[in-house]
Amino acid sequence: MLLEFLRPGLISVLKIFVAIFAVALISTATSALESNLPYLVLDRTGAEIAKVEMYSGALYSDGAAGVPVVSKSGKYLQGIVDLNGKFIVPPTCKFCDGFQEGLAWIERSNSEKGYILPTGEFAFKLPKVSSGLPFSEGLAPVLIRKPPNYYGPWGYVDTFGKMIIPAIYREAHPFHEGRAAVRCDVDYRFIDKKGKQVGSDFAWAGDFSAGLAPVYFKVPGCYGGRHGVDDGFTGGGYVNRQGQMAISPAYCQVGKFSEGLAAVKQGHKWGFIDTSGKMVIAAQFDEVFTFSDGLCPAHNTGEKWGYIDKTGVFAIPPQFEQAAEFSDGLGRVQLSGKFGFLGKDGHFVIPPIYKTCGVFRSGRVFALKGQ
Repeated sequence: MLLEFLRPGLISVLKIFVAIFAVALISTATSALESNLPYLVLDRTGAEIAKVEMYSGALYSDGAAGVPVVSKSGKYLQGIVDLNGKFIVPPTCKFCDGFQEGLAWIERSNSEKGYILPTGEFAFKLPKVSSGLPFSEGLAPVLIRKPPNYYGPWGYVDTFGKMIIPAIYREAHPFHEGRAAVRCDVDYRFIDKKGKQVGSDFAWAGDFSAGLAPVYFKVPGCYGGRHGVDDGFTGGGYVNRQGQMAISPAYCQVGKFSEGLAAVKQGHKWGFIDTSGKMVIAAQFDEVFTFSDGLCPAHNTGEKWGYIDKTGVFAIPPQFEQAAEFSDGLGRVQLSGKFGFLGKDGHFVIPPIYKTCGVFRSGRVFALKGQ
């Protein structure tokens, strides 16, 4: 199920862990491992470009990937590799993120923190910042308070390291379409790039896409709150960029728009609406993701995963234990316990021979063979 569907009230916190610990989402490896594994870097044809010794998987972003490595002394460190699997930042850092908009957050072993350039040199250092998220639309959310308190204060810096929006928020989302969702004390709101509030406060607010953003109201009596029960955190709808209601809060859970459609939950089932709010795929599925390349993973309890088209019909029949959204024109699936990649015609481009793998980004994916 989509991240937005799982625990909306904690979305920014979860995004931190996605950004910092993305490897946990795509690998069966755990921190209990004390040695590196021979991950392969594959291109879109399945050709092996390189082999990178690391203890867990990683995701490419803007042509590079932060990878986790166990050092000879047993320390868990990170570095950054390019599309050919070559280290452009050696694996000596406490943390390295992927590049977005030409910058990547890094914390070196000497505790220097900031954003680096693709050359590995600092674009600027931020000694007072505890953690930084990827840049989006020229701004990046940064956390001032040290872990384990991930509730802020958060603010936003520009690509020169200047604090453009003061660190006054408990949570902060990346900017999308000129708006960012932030959490003040209890409620959420949208701000523009000057930090000015747009619209009203909400129980929760998500990211903009296609001019609309999902929001929740505390409307009791609707099944499917943050924990899958009626906890009062429900009443999902959509607002426009002016913060005005565009699609009434009539759903138990709501997802982000992608390719003109957004997943919404009515009762116990998921369907899809268009940007006018019209239900175009009836609520009939137990789990769905989002549309990509005209297809969306979907399944019902007790059945396999398949891919539906925009009419709600299975274009690729249910047959997989797992299925991910298409990325770079390929969909990752699990068949008989092994992972491979489909083309949009449902045929395997890369056969299911891998123990674990990520999803394609920048034309590359990390994959691990084995039993």
